[in-house]
This record gives sequence, structure tokens and C-alpha cells, in this order.
Amino acid sequence: MIRKEKGNLSPAELRKEMKERTLELYLNYISFGNNAFGIEAASKTYFDKSAKDLTVLESSILASIPKGPSLYNPYKNRDLVVGSFDIKDRYGNPVLFSGDVQNIVIDKFTQILDKSDLSNKKSNNAVIKFIAGIGSFTINVAGVTLDVKYINGRKDLALDRMYEDGYITEQELKDAIIQGITIQFRRNVFDIKAPHFVQWIIEELEKTYGSGTLAK
Repeated sequence: MIRKEKGNLSPAELRKEMKERTLELYLNYISFGNNAFGIEAASKTYFDKSAKDLTVLESSILASIPKGPSLYNPYKNRDLVVGSFDIKDRYGNPVLFSGDVQNIVIDKFTQILDKSDLSNKKSNNAVIKFIAGIGSFTINVAGVTLDVKYINGRKDLALDRMYEDGYITEQELKDAIIQGITIQFRRNVFDIKAPHFVQWIIEELEKTYGSGTLAK
């Protein structure tokens, strides 16, 4: 596509081009945490692939990080990014999301979500609210009844908006939510000494000077 000379652009075309240029600069320089600046670096850091090859789920995860790279760090705070299940027995004691419990929870959640009609939920974060509702259910494991509650991750907010704006289909939305439960990230290979101390320093700097300070 050959762009017109800026002097020949209409006001609407000029505004559109300026927005696209701003977005391009933003995506190429914004911090995604873990020493990754720009969408391409982030794609390789977390998924070991180019940004052009990202899936819907992977795109929603990366879209979630810039809001707070330290808070929404997939390595440190995975559940805040991709979501999680809060599971308790009848006495209110927490139950680990692993083994048979994990398999049964995923199977039931998948079945419920697959049967759900989301076609009329395209505004005001309706999908997020709906999933929170259907994500509360009970399961039986070896004769023990457990209460299950799905806790939305920030990636669900991104998926909701992508669906509302018509960028993904209902099936793509459902698939991404389910895949997010067990997604694996590329191993963090950023080699630093005393990583916990360094991370603490980074967080303190961002609290004092703002989250974009280290990217400048």
C-alpha cells in the first residue's frame, strides 16, 4: 500500500495515520517486563516466537502486561495474568489445583463454557461477568465434594475487549480461555545475580518514579 503525501491527506486520514504511528511506536518500545522492550522482544521472551506468529491467547497475555510489568509478571504472578481456580472442601480448606482435581475441574469448566451462548455478550465486560458466574460449580473427587470458583486473569479482560470489538470469534474466545488454564511460558533465561533483590529494587523504582522509568 502506497501512502499519500501528508499534505494530501484528509483530516480523518491524517488522524488515522497518526494513531497508527503512535501505536507502532508504543508497541516497539513499551516495557513488557523481564528485560523485554517492544512486542517482538516480549514475544520471544515469553513464547519463543515472533510477534507475527502469536495466537489469540498469547496476544491477550502480552496485551495484559504493560499495565504493570512487575505486577503482571507471568513468571512471578501467573494467576493474575492468566486466571486461576480457587478450590475448597466443605470445611473451607484450600485444595491444590493438581492431579485428578485439575483434570476434573478443566473438563467440567470446558463442558460448561462450550455449551454457553456468548453471542449477546458484547458490551460492558459481559463476558467477564458471565464467566465468573459459570465458573462457580462443585465437583466430586473420590467421594469428596469440592467447591470451585474461577478467578479471572487480566488476559480475560483483553479477550473480552477483543471479542466485543469483533476481532475474534466466539469460538476463538472460548478456546483462548480454556488454553490459558494450562499455558506454558518459555523458561525465564534472563540471568541475573540475586534476582529477588534486583526485582525488589525494580519495583521500588517503579513505585517512586513510575512504571515507564526503566524503559527510558
